[in-house]
Amino acid sequence: MKINLADKITTQDTIAVGIWKSISGDCNYNQELPKEILDIVKYTLNHELESYKETYQKIFCLKKGRGFVKILVWGLGEQTEDLSVSLRNAAANLVRFCIKEKLQNLSCILPDNELLFFDYNFQALLEGFYLGNYCFDQYKSKKEISKLQTLTIAAKTVPVENFSTINKTAEILSKNVILARDLTNMPANELNPKKIAKLAEKMVKKLPLKINVLSEKELQKNNLNALLAVASGSTNSPYMIVLNYQGAPENK
Repeated sequence: MKINLADKITTQDTIAVGIWKSISGDCNYNQELPKEILDIVKYTLNHELESYKETYQKIFCLKKGRGFVKILVWGLGEQTEDLSVSLRNAAANLVRFCIKEKLQNLSCILPDNELLFFDYNFQALLEGFYLGNYCFDQYKSKKEISKLQTLTIAAKTVPVENFSTINKTAEILSKNVILARDLTNMPANELNPKKIAKLAEKMVKKLPLKINVLSEKELQKNNLNALLAVASGSTNSPYMIVLNYQGAPENK
């Protein structure tokens, strides 16, 4: 999925309007929306008392010319000490809902509240978007084809330079979380200790890390008997992967 930043929305995509509840109890949303979209948001707030919650998503169809535009009202949660956690969950829930509804492209409009755009909060939101698009279908004959392809965030208050940096960090973190999920989801007969060791060696080639993979003989030599005892229950030989990172090599 590709996440972009724009200063205005496009009616070609489904438009997701976020609602967030501040510590004062007010529900925040973007006030610069077209009147017909604002009417939908206000209607939702009047009829759905918990529409700000991070589990809330609802689609409305807005007549536009000869066709219709889908307006998706979704909850970002409320202001808490763990705001980044709720924002990450809300974003992931939104993307999963889009997958369920087979939506390919989405324009997302966030409330005008600077707290949502603090680096760590905004990064958590982007991480949620990436992680919500995750699907493990490696062993399925029919692959998942309804993932969200593009997500455009309409926010005038976010500088392009800041967005680029935060988005890159969120993308890298999410990519590696997804790798961990893939490894966890793979069955033991597919991902044995030897394959994990090979994967680790491949991964660190472009990283400032030193790797040392201890074989079964080396484990015996170092008297790592607890690990060997556990491994004795398997037909696969055990390995220990040792990664060494020295962030400041000039500093002993």
